Amino acid sequence: MVLYVAAAPRGVWALPCATLESGRPVVGVVNVAPADLFHGRLATRIAAHEIAHALGFAYGNMVAGRMVRNVTGVRGRKLSVVVGSTNAAMAAREHYDCDDIQGMELNDFNGDGTALESHWSKRNAKDELMAPLGGAGYYTELTLAAFADLGYYKANWAMAEPRGWGQAVGV
Repeated sequence: MVLYVAAAPRGVWALPCATLESGRPVVGVVNVAPADLFHGRLATRIAAHEIAHALGFAYGNMVAGRMVRNVTGVRGRKLSVVVGSTNAAMAAREHYDCDDIQGMELNDFNGDGTALESHWSKRNAKDELMAPLGGAGYYTELTLAAFADLGYYKANWAMAEPRGWGQAVGV
């Protein structure tokens, strides 16, 4: 992959720019506003988070890969959108110790399935790498599973970092 790094004055963001026919990103861009630059572990985790977006952790890629499912009745909600592909659903079931869970919930600004973003739900994955920024940024089996399910990456499961948030709560 070719990764361009920009320093536009506003925001920290990333996205894939060009893909192969398989959908695999081959060119991506990451922007880090100079005012947002800092050092340390959190900066490294933020960089990893943004690179993951450039590598394809994006709602559109998940839809294209048929990884996304609409689920009704989660916590009484009319609609929740989950990544319910094979590995992602299995990782969610194992982490939360809940056989009924249909996948890993995506963050939804409106709470009605209409304002989705390319992050795990902060409620369910507070300290995970692909939760909205601000957490510990652990690279767990949940994100590894999503990359494996995209179909063009192979996960090294031994590299998954442990994550306590939500462990065995039986969602």
